[in-house]
Amino acid sequence: TLMDGKTNTPGVSMVSVNVVNNDQHVTAQKNFKLGQTPFLSKLELGDVQYSNTAKALTGKGDTAKFDLNLYDQYGNNIAYNSKDFDASQVNFVWNNYIDSKNVKTEIEDNGNNIPELKVTMIDDMDKPGDYTFTVSDQAAMATGKVTVQSTKVANKIQLGDYNNIIASGDQDVYIPVVAFDAQGNTLSTDDLTSDTNRSRITLTVNGASYDAQILNSGAHRGSIHLTNITAPSKSMISVTATIATPNANSTDSKTYTVSDVRVPDTIKEIAAPAKAYMANSYSSFQYVVYDQYGQQMDSNIASNGSGNIGTNVNYDVAVTMTGDNFKITRNDSAENPYATSGDPNAVLNNPVYTGANEWDAHSFKQFNQGLRVWANDSVAGKEGKLHIAIRKSVNGGTPVEITSLDKTLTGTTTTEDLTYSLNKVGDLFNVIDSDLNLSAPASIKDSMISPTGSDLARRVNFTVKNASGDVVAIPTDFVKSFTSSNPLVAKMDKSGSGKVYVIGNKAGTATISASYTDQKGNAKVATTTVTVKSDMPAVTKVEALNKKVQVAAGTYNLSNDFDYKAAPSLAYGLMNLNVTDQYGISISGSDVNSYNFYLGLVFTAQHVTLKGAATGTDNDKVTINTDGTVKIGTNVASFDLTATAMNGQQAQTEVHVQ
Repeated sequence: TLMDGKTNTPGVSMVSVNVVNNDQHVTAQKNFKLGQTPFLSKLELGDVQYSNTAKALTGKGDTAKFDLNLYDQYGNNIAYNSKDFDASQVNFVWNNYIDSKNVKTEIEDNGNNIPELKVTMIDDMDKPGDYTFTVSDQAAMATGKVTVQSTKVANKIQLGDYNNIIASGDQDVYIPVVAFDAQGNTLSTDDLTSDTNRSRITLTVNGASYDAQILNSGAHRGSIHLTNITAPSKSMISVTATIATPNANSTDSKTYTVSDVRVPDTIKEIAAPAKAYMANSYSSFQYVVYDQYGQQMDSNIASNGSGNIGTNVNYDVAVTMTGDNFKITRNDSAENPYATSGDPNAVLNNPVYTGANEWDAHSFKQFNQGLRVWANDSVAGKEGKLHIAIRKSVNGGTPVEITSLDKTLTGTTTTEDLTYSLNKVGDLFNVIDSDLNLSAPASIKDSMISPTGSDLARRVNFTVKNASGDVVAIPTDFVKSFTSSNPLVAKMDKSGSGKVYVIGNKAGTATISASYTDQKGNAKVATTTVTVKSDMPAVTKVEALNKKVQVAAGTYNLSNDFDYKAAPSLAYGLMNLNVTDQYGISISGSDVNSYNFYLGLVFTAQHVTLKGAATGTDNDKVTINTDGTVKIGTNVASFDLTATAMNGQQAQTEVHVQ
C-alpha cells in the first residue's frame, strides 16, 4: 500500500511492504519508492548461430540467428511474451547495400521466451563479405554482422570448347558453359543451373535459333542449346554469354564456322544378316547411316533448299530385296513392313525428321535401329539379294546411288551337311519354389511362374552352321520336343509360336534334352545342363533406351503397353527401360512396372523447367504415382525422368513437353 494511502505519483510516492509471522511474533517492514513504468533501455545481441558448419550464409535457405537480450531501465530482462515487448516495433536496417530479394528478417521466440532475430537467405548472393546491420527498439540499439560466402553464384562466365562440326541445318548443337564464383571456384552443374544463375546469365546468338536460358535438364544440362542452325554454309555463328549485375560484369563470346549441310554418306555394318536360311526363319541385321563428317545420322534435312543443300535435292536410303522368297521387315515378330507405305521393300523417301515421332519412316532412326530378313517356306535352294543404297536425286529425277552394299542370301537344301548345337542355358532363379510371385501384382501372379509367360525364364535354342561355318537362320519352332531330367529343378514348356522355354523351380542342376529334325529329315536329340540358384535376383544394370522423348502434357497411363512405334504411355514406356539382374535376365518395356515389386526401382522427376512463371499449382509439377503413371502439368517445359535402383545405379530420360 502507498504510505499516504491516497496518491500514486511515480518518483514521489512510497510503497510500504510489511511481513508478519503471527506464530513467532516476528515482523519485517521495508519502504520502496514508486518507480516509472518499465521501458526498454538496453539491447544486446547474442552470439550468431549459423545453420551450417561454414559459419556463414552460403546459399538459399541458410539462416543466421541472434538472441535479442532486452533490458529495462532497472536492469530487468524483458521476455518475448512480455506486455512491454512488441516484435512489430523492432526496426532492422542493413548498414551495407543488400538487395531485399536476397534476404529476409524475422523476430521469433527462440524457444526460451527470449526474442530472436533470424536472417534467412532467400536467394544466392553474388558478393561475399561481412554485412553489418542495426537493430533498434524504443531507446535501445545494437549492431551486428552477418558473413556471406558466395560459393554458388556465377560472377564470371566462359564458353567451353566445342570440338564437333556445326553444319547448316543442324537441329541440336550444345555449347558448353563454364562459370566461376567470386573466389574463382568453378561452379558445379547443379550450381550453374540454379534459378539464380540461369536468370542472371544472358545469352545472345546470331545465325541460329536457341533456348533463352542455359539448359536445366537432359544429358547436356548446363549448356547453351542451339535448336536450329539457320546460317548458311561457310558463314559464322556467334554465341555470347553475359553476366551484368551491380556486383559482377563478365562477357565471353565465340564464333563458329558453319560447315556444309549433313548428308548421308556411308553405311556402316553393325550386324550382318545370316547368309543361309531354313524355311520360315528370320535373321535380324543392323546397318547405320553416317554423314560426311563420320557421325551417325538418325534424321535427314528437308529437301526444300534449307541448309544450303540446294533446291529440290533429295537424299534417301533404299532397302530392297530381290528374290520372292525373302522380305524385309521391322525388327519385330509381327513381320510389319518398316516403311509406312506397307511395301516391305519400300524406300525411305525424303526422310525428314520432325521430332514428333522418332520412329516415323520419315527418319533414318528406324533403319539405324535394325531390320529383319524373313524367309518363306519355299526358300530351299533359292537365292535373294539384299541391296542397301544411299541415293541422291535432283528436281525429281532418277535417284543416283552414292554408295551401296549387297548381301547374298541362300536357302539351305536337304543335301547340305549342317552342324547343330544346343545353346548353353544360363543360370536361373528358383522363382517357383521361392513363392516370389505371391508378392507380385495380380496381373502376373500366374504368368510369373510359367515357363512361357515369365520374364525370369530362358529360351532353349540351337545354333546351326553350314560347311562354311556360316550361321544358318532357323525357324522359331525348330525344337520338336523336350524333357527336363528333373522337373523339380527346371520346368519346360512350349509357346504357341513353337518356342521352348525353361524356368527355375528348386535350386539344383538338371539336364535339358531337346529333339529336332535335321535338314536331311533325321530326328536327333541334343542335351545341355542348367543350374538353378536360390539367390534373389538383384539389379546389376539399368539402361534407358530412350535418351530423349517429346510428349504432350497430361497423364500417361499404365493400361497402355509401351510400343516404340506409337506414343509412349507410361514411366517405363517413356524411358523404354532395360533392367538386367545378376543372372543376365533382362526385363524391359512395360514389364518393368509389373516386376518392379522386387526390382525396387524408384522413379523421380528432376530438374523440372517451366514454360513461364510458376503459379504454385499442379500445372507446375510432374507427379509420379506408385503405379508408374506420370502426370505432367501444362506449365512444364522439360524434366529428367530418373530411375534409380537400390544399389544406386541410375538411368535417365530427357522429357520435353510440347
